[in-house]
Amino acid sequence: MIEAKQAIETAFLKIHEYYDDSQLKDLLLEEVIFDGINEIWLITLGFNVPNTNKKKYSYLQQQFSLQNYDDTYERKYKVFEIDGESGKSKSMMVKNVD
Repeated sequence: MIEAKQAIETAFLKIHEYYDDSQLKDLLLEEVIFDGINEIWLITLGFNVPNTNKKKYSYLQQQFSLQNYDDTYERKYKVFEIDGESGKSKSMMVKNVD
């Protein structure tokens, strides 16, 4: 049985196989779950991508906003299934967080 650290390393290696470093702004480990029934690690990695769906705010809305919200980027999440026995990546899925 592999440990969490090995599963995390595998997920980071895999995401770099699929994406160029320039596409992985602020890449971070977000979540680690072990599914004991299926004996797989679920490793969630998050990164920022340019936001193409920016909301348009009026000048007054921008000036009187109670929060300094930067919508230049949006956070994306990928979940990697890592086999608990072999340590091999089984799949990569999109995790939607709304």
